[in-house]
Amino acid sequence: MKYLKKGLMLLTATVVLSNFSFGQVYYSSSDWNTTKGNAVSHLHLNEIYGDPGFDISSALEEWILAGYPGTTTLKSATSKYNCHGYAHANAHAWFNNESVYGRFMVDDYEQFTPTKLGVGDSEANVPSQYGPIAFYMRKRSAFITESEKEANELKIQEKVQALLNDTLTPENKVSVILANSESTVEHHIKSFLKLLDIRLTGDTGAKVVLSRLENETDQTYATILVYILKEINYKPAINEIARRILELDEKSYRLTDTILFSAFEELSRPDRKTYIEKLKQEAKTLL
Repeated sequence: MKYLKKGLMLLTATVVLSNFSFGQVYYSSSDWNTTKGNAVSHLHLNEIYGDPGFDISSALEEWILAGYPGTTTLKSATSKYNCHGYAHANAHAWFNNESVYGRFMVDDYEQFTPTKLGVGDSEANVPSQYGPIAFYMRKRSAFITESEKEANELKIQEKVQALLNDTLTPENKVSVILANSESTVEHHIKSFLKLLDIRLTGDTGAKVVLSRLENETDQTYATILVYILKEINYKPAINEIARRILELDEKSYRLTDTILFSAFEELSRPDRKTYIEKLKQEAKTLL
């Protein structure tokens, strides 16, 4: 909820909500990246619980009114984003402290000493016993030129290309081909794949992987690239994966083709909540 009191906007409710973990894990995802192209761990809580999805609005309102008598409610609580998401990621999702201090503060902000505060600047206030303002922060985008952005992106692209070159080797190809079960195929790929390094390059890195897949003629290497795109949940890859499925010879499916099918199924899901509801409905028909 957002509240207004004496001209001040209080995002108190989102701060309170941020203290609830809901037992969920924050995953690195390619649908939100820092200005340096690094993926940021976050959670789409509204896809799991719906929106608002949890009935604590009345309790929050009582808590706010008790601490700030005369406060007026401006907007109801939402499970779409928390205070970190509102402040640093354009109300995109739920972000935890690790996301803020491990990614946003490192990649997206620049410390500076201003002659006066400007639009978009922030000041870090500290308790009076520690003295005056500790430091000022400004969005890094205010400092980065277009040429610097292009240079950063080029650097990420080169990094991913190097990771893929280390992955798509004849030795790794043989280990995948010799796999004797579907699970062994995935096991072999996981054993030599530096997935986390690729995941942390965000959309910029994912585009490199997809471009490599679109131009790959070797079926085994293509399987490895599809597996990467599935694991980083890069939905724009769905069309290329669909094209490759339609080109398969249904009379001679290979074990590695199962990666194509599972990737298509996973990337075509609208969202986690809808998928879970669909599975529940299918389960009911078996009982």
